[in-house]
Amino acid sequence: MTSPVSCEKEMTLLVLAECPRHNATGRSFRDYGDRDYHGDLYFDDFGGYDLFRFLVLRHPSSELCRVVWQLVGGDKFLTAQEEAAALGTWTSLSDEKRACYLNRAIEYWMEVYEKLHSLGVELPAKVTQQVRE
Repeated sequence: MTSPVSCEKEMTLLVLAECPRHNATGRSFRDYGDRDYHGDLYFDDFGGYDLFRFLVLRHPSSELCRVVWQLVGGDKFLTAQEEAAALGTWTSLSDEKRACYLNRAIEYWMEVYEKLHSLGVELPAKVTQQVRE
C-alpha cells in the first residue's frame, strides 16, 4: 500500500517479500512497522496472533518448523516464554476450538504450498501429495 498514483488514490502491489516484522535483509517499505499483529482480524481464525505463531511452529514436520522458525527470526518470532504461554492457552481450549484452529492452520499451509508451487519452487514429494489431496 505504498504507491499512490494519479489514476488511483491508493494502489496495493503484491510482492513476494519478507514479513515486515522479521525482515533481516534491510529492505523496507513505507508501511512496514505500522501493523498491530495482535489486533489484526486476520489472525482471529487462528485464535489470535499468539496462537497463530504457536500453530505455525507446530507443523507436523518438525524439520519444516525449524526452517520456518529460522526464516522468521527465531526468538524474534516466538520466544520460549511466549511459546509456553501459547501452549497454556492451547491446552485450555475446548477440543472443538482446537480442531477449528488446526483446520485453519492446515488451510494456511496449503495456501503457502500452493503459492510456492505456482512460483516454481520444487516441493518435497510428501508436500506435493498433500497439495494434491
